[in-house]
Amino acid sequence: LPESSSDELDVAEKMVMEETLTLLQHDAHAHPVIVDDPDQITTSGNSGDTKQSKKNKKKKRKKGGSADNNVAALAPPPPPDKALDYLSEDALDAAKVLLQEEADAIIMEKRNKQISESNYRNDEELQQYLSWENMTSSRSHASSLA
Repeated sequence: LPESSSDELDVAEKMVMEETLTLLQHDAHAHPVIVDDPDQITTSGNSGDTKQSKKNKKKKRKKGGSADNNVAALAPPPPPDKALDYLSEDALDAAKVLLQEEADAIIMEKRNKQISESNYRNDEELQQYLSWENMTSSRSHASSLA
């Protein structure tokens, strides 16, 4: 890639990351985390030993309290400085149309390439082959999970 293209990609990537951060901040503010025991919150997202947690819940039930009585909400983070941009329904619909057109163009490009590089004569033969490939891949993935 030319250097200017690389710089443009870096700028675009930075913009996407900033927008992602803004959306995460808004989501964190709008949907605070609810936990059973605020003392057991870790930065890794793991709330500790699952067996121990189940034992604690059983003890709480035996004592007459329910686990729900001990649920606490963390204070939501402060609202982000940058407000979300308002997008009209028309703008969202136009974006959907553009995305669908791009997806269709990519599919047609791959279809034409596959047909031209193989001995498939029509879309039906290609679709049967691709369905078989998909099924084979799904089976092999599913068998690796068992």
